[in-house]
Amino acid sequence: MEALLRLLFERYDRSSALELLRDESQRASAMTALSADLELAGMPAGALSTTEGGNLFVAVLALRLKFPEDEALEKVQLNIAMREGRR
Repeated sequence: MEALLRLLFERYDRSSALELLRDESQRASAMTALSADLELAGMPAGALSTTEGGNLFVAVLALRLKFPEDEALEKVQLNIAMREGRR
């Protein structure tokens, strides 16, 4: 999730990110374009091509739009820590 969020901040300005949220075909293209970099960061191949992966992409995209980068990363890290605490 952190790698995805960092890539969204790096490659998409606010206007472009908002367009990804609104347009499913652009969102699908972005997920395909980011897949190789995400695999290098440790995300399983094809993870974004599932329904759950698409939902994750939209959720992280919403964080990219709603918060400044540092705050959005803090929220992702908190989410990860909470999930790991449940195991």
